[in-house]
Amino acid sequence: RQENKDQWINQGDGTQMLNLQDYFLDSNEWGELEQADYKKDHLVYAFSLKNRRWGFQPVFGHEDYLYICEVPIEEVSYLLNEERTAAYGQPLGDPRYISMGPYFVRQPNHTVFDLSRRQIVNDVSLLTIAQGWPTPTYEWYKEVYINDTLQEVKVEPLNDSRLTVSGGQLIIHRPDQTKDKGTYFCTARNNFGKIRSKSISLAFGFIGEFILRRSNEIGNENWGKAIKCDAPHHYPDVRYYWAREYFPNFVEEDRRIMVSHDGYIYFSALENIDKGNYSCNVQSAVSNIGRNGPFFTIDVQPHPNHQQLRFPQNFPKSFPEAPVAGEEVRLECIAFGYPVPHYNWTRKNAALPRGSYITNYNRVLIIPRVRVEDQGEYECGAKNDNVHISAKVTLSIQSRPVFTIPIGDRFFDENDEVIWTCEAFGIPDVQYSWLRNGK
Repeated sequence: RQENKDQWINQGDGTQMLNLQDYFLDSNEWGELEQADYKKDHLVYAFSLKNRRWGFQPVFGHEDYLYICEVPIEEVSYLLNEERTAAYGQPLGDPRYISMGPYFVRQPNHTVFDLSRRQIVNDVSLLTIAQGWPTPTYEWYKEVYINDTLQEVKVEPLNDSRLTVSGGQLIIHRPDQTKDKGTYFCTARNNFGKIRSKSISLAFGFIGEFILRRSNEIGNENWGKAIKCDAPHHYPDVRYYWAREYFPNFVEEDRRIMVSHDGYIYFSALENIDKGNYSCNVQSAVSNIGRNGPFFTIDVQPHPNHQQLRFPQNFPKSFPEAPVAGEEVRLECIAFGYPVPHYNWTRKNAALPRGSYITNYNRVLIIPRVRVEDQGEYECGAKNDNVHISAKVTLSIQSRPVFTIPIGDRFFDENDEVIWTCEAFGIPDVQYSWLRNGK
């Protein structure tokens, strides 16, 4: 509070404060007029956006203001500042324009360019979005090996007319598999720092051509038979369909016949009605493009005996072989032999996973979103009128790193001690690295 022209008193402890006028802020900054008859006999500590500094601002004594806590400098570390955000100490306003470093609101995704649709769509884009103020600028990099060393090469649109960078979007026109396939990441930068996105892959989807001729197959009546699709090279995964006599007269699965996830067609016990012409067909999992394989003949010969119940090699089996937590897992089981068996699934020392279900005549166990705790031994049983057999498959689940302690923005006073804890769970064990400004 003002005592006289150049003398002020701290109302907290009564100490005198002299010659403060050199530290006054310009009241014009808040749209006020400097008039001598203003009776502003109190001071507050305020921040000038114009001068980017703290100072004293005269105010009326009857107005309400926030107070600043004053503590000895040696005890400042005891202050709790966990709730501070980038808006701390800033004037109220649109939060989008609060000065702060960049942060991602959208990370780029792994992308597959479908070569078969090049006549329709002949470009591919990778997108990331960051916020911050001032507005971040973006740069894209490609990870390449040079002399067996992984290096980051900046994507330069000026050096390649096929490339365009617009905001956080990288557009590649007329993608070239030899030039553009690989791993990319994006950086966003403003005055306060630089951040780096996750690395993502750009791949090219394709399905090759079937070999035009294949050998015929022969099997014994009442004996099992497995026939490979012999699919062409492809990326990414494909779905398999078997046709009989003509396309699209697809083979229907029943208790005797199963089409496996890897394209094999299995007959638990061949019958004369299985004689005929067959063809394996594939369709891309990411588009409607497919290929039709050549037709070949399956012949069934009489046999004096029937096959005793047994599992084909590697059954039961898991798809994928090394599943990651969150993926769908498919456990398959089929047996050769006559009479055709019935199936059931059990889990050693535990119930089947929550949300799992059995389908395809009890031959297939589906776990839609597998968890780490779902790993263990699973047993398939096959039983007919003569015998009961069983076999086990061990399910081992890997896990991408997941942060167990949240990590986010922190705001500290100068000379404070900063402790950031980075803790994550993953299988196999997680390796840690710290980046500052993207490096």
